[in-house]
Parts: sequence; C-alpha cells; structure tokens
Amino acid sequence: MKYIVEISLEGVTWVASVTNLEGAHTFARSLVSLDRHVRDAIAVVADLDDEAAAAAEIEYRYDRVPTVVKIAAELGAERAANEVRMKRLQAEATEHARELTAAGYSVRDVAGLLQMSPGRVSQIMNHALSA
Repeated sequence: MKYIVEISLEGVTWVASVTNLEGAHTFARSLVSLDRHVRDAIAVVADLDDEAAAAAEIEYRYDRVPTVVKIAAELGAERAANEVRMKRLQAEATEHARELTAAGYSVRDVAGLLQMSPGRVSQIMNHALSA
C-alpha cells in the first residue's frame, strides 16, 4: 500500500498527516526525524512490524508549506528518481557491453553505441573477467 502524507509547517515544527490512514498523524523538528515518526505512526495505526513500516512506500506532499520548501522537495524527489534511473542505466549498459564484446564487437564500437569511453568499456570487461 502506498501511504500519502501531507506535510505542513507550524512555526519550526513539521507536521505530517497520513491522508489515507485515519489516525496517523505526527510531528518533528526536522524532516529526517519526521520520516521516522511517520513510519512509526503508520506501524502503530496499520499494525505493521518494524520491517514492513521501514519498507512502506510513502508519498510526501508539500502543499501546505512555503513555495521554496515545496520546490526544494520536488527537486529532491527528482534527484532521487534520477539516481534510481542512473543505476538502472548503468546496469543495463554493463550487461549490453558484455553481450556486445562477447559477440565480437570492438571496444570502440561498443563505446560508441553505449555513449561511454572505451576505457569504461574495458573496465567493465576487466571486472567481468575478474569476477
């Protein structure tokens, strides 16, 4: 289940309400602490164990905060999504580099296809040989 959490700022206190889980509300002085508190509140209200609460999918919404906070949160979410995307792209490029070189394509051709340096392709291949 994906939990939707609305964040607001009251003075110096961050307040969170889980909109799709009645009774799950909490607060904290920092956003890092707030995430932990939100997960604890979800665990208590939804009767989840600690492991399930830690793995819960949470979507934070910053609609009731200053614009600069909302924009920063959007940038942070975009950066996190890009990091996940980059890891996936790196894994796929590594897999394809190995397949292409095994099929007899030159390191330079593989580098051109995957838009990476020939040195990086060589590193991938050397790592595959040593693994």
